[in-house]
Amino acid sequence: MKVVYVTGLGRSGTTLLDVLLNAHSGMAGVGEVHKLRKFARLQRQKNPQSTDRIGNSCACGAEDIWQCPFWTAVNTELEKRYGRKLDDLDLEAADAETFRRDNLELFSAVAASKDVDYVVDSSKRVTRLRHLLKHPDLEVLPIHVMRNPKGRANSVRRRKGQVFRPTFQYSYRSLRLFGLLFDRPHLVVRYERLASEPEAEMRRIMEYLGLAFEPAQVSDWASQDNHNLAGNGVRTAQSSEIALRETWQEDLGRGSRLGIDLLAVPGRVLNWLKERRWRGVTKGASSA
Repeated sequence: MKVVYVTGLGRSGTTLLDVLLNAHSGMAGVGEVHKLRKFARLQRQKNPQSTDRIGNSCACGAEDIWQCPFWTAVNTELEKRYGRKLDDLDLEAADAETFRRDNLELFSAVAASKDVDYVVDSSKRVTRLRHLLKHPDLEVLPIHVMRNPKGRANSVRRRKGQVFRPTFQYSYRSLRLFGLLFDRPHLVVRYERLASEPEAEMRRIMEYLGLAFEPAQVSDWASQDNHNLAGNGVRTAQSSEIALRETWQEDLGRGSRLGIDLLAVPGRVLNWLKERRWRGVTKGASSA
C-alpha cells in the first residue's frame, strides 16, 4: 500500500497538489484524512434544524460524506472487509496499534473502492507523518510543499489579519520537518514553480512517485471526480486554469516584507539544507 503524504503549511499550495495528484488514473486524493472522523460524526450528530454545515461538505458537492457516492462506497468496503464504518475509525489514535490498524483499514478501503495503488493524504501534520512513516505495512512517500513566506503571510493576512505569526509558523514547521525528513528520502515542491510551470513540475513529481504523467493532471483536473476532505476552494474549482498570483508584492509594505524576511531566515536555511540533501530524489531512492 502506497500513501503519498503531502506536508507543509496551509495556504501553501497543498490543496492544489492534492487535486492534481487525484486527477491521475492510478491515484485517489482524499484530502486531510485526519479530519475524517469529524466529517463522519459531526454530520450524524447535527441538529436537523441547523443549517451550519459549512466546512463539512464533500468536494463533489454532496452536503456531507454520507450522501457522497465515493465515501459511501468506501464505507461499504470497510464494512465488507473489517465490519467497521467510517465513524468507527480513530485515525489519530494515541495508541500505536490502533493508529496503525485504523489507518491501514481506511487506506485499503479507499484504494479498493477506486481500484488504485496510491492514496494521497494531505493532512500536512508532522506528528501524523512521523507515525505513518513507522507503519510496517505502508510505503509512505512524503512531499513537502513550500511557499515564499511573504506569499503565505499575505494569504493568511487576508483571512485572519495576521502578518508575522504565519512566518513564526513557517520557521517552526521548517524546524520540525528538518528533524523528521533530513535523513529520509522525500520530495520538495515549491508552490511558485508548481503554479507557474505545472506540467514540468508534475512530471518531476510523478517521476518521484514512479508513475507516468497524465496530461489531464494539468489540463483538466477540475472536471475529475474529487472527494477531498477539507482544504481550500481549489478542491471545488470549476476551471482547470493554474496561475501564479503574487499579490504580496503590492499588498505588503516595505516594513512587513523586511520583517517577514528576517523572521523566515531560520526556516529558509533549514529548508535549503534539507532540499539540497534530497535534490534529484527518485522513486528508487524513496524506497531505500
